[in-house]
This record gives sequence, C-alpha cells and structure tokens, in this order.
Amino acid sequence: MFSLTVRRLHGRTVITIAGESDIESAPTLAEALALREGPLEIDCAELHFIDVAGLRVLYEAASRERVILRRPSALTVRILEVLGWDQAFRVIHEPPPKPPARPPARFTTTGY
Repeated sequence: MFSLTVRRLHGRTVITIAGESDIESAPTLAEALALREGPLEIDCAELHFIDVAGLRVLYEAASRERVILRRPSALTVRILEVLGWDQAFRVIHEPPPKPPARPPARFTTTGY
C-alpha cells in the first residue's frame, strides 16, 4: 500500500511517503512534488520499498533543486549510489524537527 502526506513546515514542503512506491504510484508522487512550495524534504521513515520509477521522480525533482531525503533505508541510499544519483540529494538520518507548539488558548472570564 502507498500513501503520502504533503505539509508545510518551517518554510519548506515536507512530503512523507509510506508503504511501497512503484511504477503505479510514481504519477501520484510526481503530482505531489509539483505542489511544493520552497525547499523540498522527503521523509522516508515509513517507506518500505521504492523502485526505480519512484526514485526517478525524486531524482527529477532533485535535478532542479537540492532535495532532502530524511531517514531513507540503507537499500534506498545504495540504489541511489549505484545509479549515480546520490549527489543530487542531501541525506539526513535524524527525524524531522517538531512543528512549533501552539500557544494555549486564552480565555477571558468576566464576573456575572
């Protein structure tokens, strides 16, 4: 099963890919990448498998601007190295920073 989430965080677009990305899901991934605003980060922590079709979509995005791959598997990194595409990405193995905490709601009460 394939799923992805697109969100804005600290001025960049973060796309979280989960499950398996293959030739069938590559067009959906490409559509999500087209929606990005600002720097792009791909969170791969929940990505169990990605084939060359999915990697090509990511590489095409990275050929236009540097893309962060966060927590990719060792196999994904190795495939990028074999293809010669690893230099297009910045690989980070730490989890993403947490979104800023929302301030507590403020309530004002008045006497009855």
